[in-house]
Amino acid sequence: MFDLNFIINRIRNIVFIPVNEWEVIKNENHNVQRILVNYLLPIIFTIGLADLLGGLIFESFFSLTYRVLSACFAMFIPFVTIIVTSFLISILAPSFGAKNDFSSSLKLVTYSFSIQLVLNIITNLLPFLSIIGILGLYYIFIIWHGVVPVMNVSGEKRVSFVILSVLIILVISILCSFLFNLLLTPFMVTNIEI
Repeated sequence: MFDLNFIINRIRNIVFIPVNEWEVIKNENHNVQRILVNYLLPIIFTIGLADLLGGLIFESFFSLTYRVLSACFAMFIPFVTIIVTSFLISILAPSFGAKNDFSSSLKLVTYSFSIQLVLNIITNLLPFLSIIGILGLYYIFIIWHGVVPVMNVSGEKRVSFVILSVLIILVISILCSFLFNLLLTPFMVTNIEI
């Protein structure tokens, strides 16, 4: 069972005081299952619910099938992005003097991506606020402060590691969005009758 207070406190702290929160995260003994079940999956399900509700309220001209599939894809895209990115970062980490540890890379990607996940919830529920999605780039700042304590990246390789991590996140996210939207397009039947 997940702890809502833990999720809210972690999001608040990682967004507003990332330097301190990364030190807390570094000392936590959370395995992959705990990160996924207690933190990531509840947020992912909230994204899907927000997409479904926001779509039904503000974009009612699409079919119900499209809305349900869109909600499913709204959950799959960030989940797949985080898992694949964490895997790739853990593989590439030794090139930067860091440890090859999927759990650590999952912590780095999941917690630094928290701001983007929260913004996904807001913009899916209220699509007219989609302009605030640009604030999601703040995750770069959060990653910057997390690579040394969580991944043990040496100081001189920090910049290149952060750049590579951000590029991996962007490429995986764009590819997932493109593929899922390609799959979703045939269901984009409207309810508007002429």
